[in-house]
Parts: sequence; structure tokens; C-alpha cells
Amino acid sequence: MAKKLKIDINEPKTKRVKFDPALNNGSICKKKLSDFPDEILLKILNYVDTLEQLRLQKVNKRFYTICQDQSLCQKVEIYNQNLPAEFIQKQLDGGCKYLNLRNCKIRNLQLKRPVQPPKLEELNLSCCDFDEMSFINLLFKVLLPCGSLKKLVLTNVTSSGKEVSRSNVFGCLFDRICLRNGSTLQVLSIKPWIDLGIGPIKSIVDYCLELKELEIPRTYFTIPMTSPWFSQEIDILVENLTPKIVKLKLGHISNEITDDHVEKLVKRCSNLKVLDLSGSTRLTNNSLRSIVTNLKLTLEELGVANTQIEVDDLFESKALPKLKRLY
Repeated sequence: MAKKLKIDINEPKTKRVKFDPALNNGSICKKKLSDFPDEILLKILNYVDTLEQLRLQKVNKRFYTICQDQSLCQKVEIYNQNLPAEFIQKQLDGGCKYLNLRNCKIRNLQLKRPVQPPKLEELNLSCCDFDEMSFINLLFKVLLPCGSLKKLVLTNVTSSGKEVSRSNVFGCLFDRICLRNGSTLQVLSIKPWIDLGIGPIKSIVDYCLELKELEIPRTYFTIPMTSPWFSQEIDILVENLTPKIVKLKLGHISNEITDDHVEKLVKRCSNLKVLDLSGSTRLTNNSLRSIVTNLKLTLEELGVANTQIEVDDLFESKALPKLKRLY
């Protein structure tokens, strides 16, 4: 007869009793994964990353069948792999909502034209490398038809070795992507920025009214940095960006950002928790005063590296009581 576990009722409730397999004749230890019913295995596989699921498919026919369940296609995360085109097609056909392919290499992509718009809500292609036709195919067959994106990350994506943000095709379609997803898009990250002048900035402020996080670090514009057009782009951004924004990263975007720009920005977007203005060399302590005045109750992270702002006593003075990170 199995021994019973003895529990001291005087012990604190938070203290847990360690299970000893020997007390139960080791019966639990003899359980194999294959002994569980399909329903339980499916629940377990929801906590297994996509790459491991692909490996499990090769174990036997049963695991292969279970791994084909559409519920496992809802969230797909796979990194640092050479992905075959049919893998991406399969995820989209399965109704994938969360697709993260960070740092993957994608070649010879020929996706079918979708019968219905993709159900994607989050798409992360950070550091992905495409051949030119594969990226164009992705734009037309996936990004353009999408109408419910909540998060779009296209940082450091390359096509045939070139930044996709410098692609004329991408720049021309960016306006339509913002228009179709403007009512749902909450997180947008593009690095380096599209060098097509004023258009992309207007697309963001005109259509993306639900945006909460925006990252546009390190700009590369075709027009000179001192051009009045570039200054106008900054004006449009700080005067029209949605007040719902809580995280804004403009690190090294330009040396044309001034104290006046910062004042307008923080007055309009007074819910900011994260603000990165690093590399804006013209900013002085006047910007800091505007930040303290308008973001005192919200700001948790501030980036002012390579500016003229002096922050030596910022923590000691407790001018920003919620500030946790300063760089």
C-alpha cells in the first residue's frame, strides 16, 4: 500500500511539499508522452515552440497528425532558419494570427493569392533576408491584403542585400498598408526609415490613430539632412501624432529636432512612458524642462544620449518620480 504524504498543518500555506516518486511506487514516472490522449497532447504542444513541433512531426504518424491541427498555427515563432516557401504558405492557410520569423532567410517565395484576407494580427520580420521577388510577393500577397494588423515590425529587413525601407515598391505601398490597418495598428517599428520624403510620416499620422508604440530610429533620407523638407516632416510628426502614443523611439532620427519640436510633442502626447531622442544634437535643457512639466506623472524611460541635455541630478531631484531608465 502506498504511503501517504504527511503535511504539517502548522506550516505556512505558501510552503510546498516536494513530491517523492518513491511514495507512489514510481507510477507517475512510468508515464510516457504517447500514453496521453490526443486532446492532452494538443494542449501540451501549444507550449512547445514551432521548431520543436516541426521535429515532433517526424516521430510517428500520430504526432504528425496532431501537429497538423490548425490551433497550432495561430501563433508561430521561428528564428534563425532557412524557411521553405511552403512553410509560410501553410501557416497563412491555417489562419495564423501571430507570425514571428525573426532573422530568417526566405527564398523563392511564391504565395498564392488569398481567397480571404490573411488573419494576421502580428507580423515580425525583424532582420529577415529575402530575395527581391520573394519580398515583393510577400508585400502583395500578405501585407497589402491584411486589414487587422495590430503589430508590424520591419526592422533591418533586407532584400537582395539592400534595406527594404529603400525599396521604391515598399515606399509606394506603405500608404495603403497604413490605410488598411490604421484602425487596428498599435505597434509599428521600421528601421531604417523609408527615404521617400514626407509621404510616410503623413501616412502614419493620418491613418494610424490607435498607435501606442512607434519606433523610427536612425533615418536615411534621400534629401539632405538640412533640407526644409526634412524639418517639415518633423513638424508634421510632432503636431499630428496620435495622443494615444505611450512609447516613441526617435533615436538618431535627425539633428534637426529642436526644443520647440519637443515642447509640441510632449504637450500633445502627455501619456508617454518611453521617449528616446538620442542623437538629436540641438536639444538643450529647455527640452528637459518641457519633458518634466508634461510627462512628470508618466515617463519611465528617457533617452537623451548625444544631446546637450544635462541630466546629472535628474534622479536626485526626483523631477520625474516614475523614471526607471535613463540613457
